[in-house]
Amino acid sequence: MVQNVSNAIDLRFSLRKPPTALFAFSDELAITASRMLMRAHMTVPEQVSVVGVDDHPMSELHDLTTVRQPIEDLGRCAAQMVLDLLDGRDLTDRDVVLPTQLVLRRSVAPPFSGDGS
Repeated sequence: MVQNVSNAIDLRFSLRKPPTALFAFSDELAITASRMLMRAHMTVPEQVSVVGVDDHPMSELHDLTTVRQPIEDLGRCAAQMVLDLLDGRDLTDRDVVLPTQLVLRRSVAPPFSGDGS
């Protein structure tokens, strides 16, 4: 996993116009990516904003902006869907939408232009 994150960062941030933000599908990956960006002499959030998902306890220690999900509700819905499948119910058209919350911390900033402006 770490090597994949490293390869992605090397590829994306070697572009003529590198991205100004990185969105990871988990806080753990976002924290790993932040460390790798810093090793590459890029500053978070001044040059690159970083956002994760989960609101893992470590995200607060790293001042990581994250998307909090209602984990208990997610588990409850998943368990109910398994029970419904076992009862032979069709879940094809079932949509489940759960609320999320953006938890702003210090890993995001306005986009870095790179031209001094």
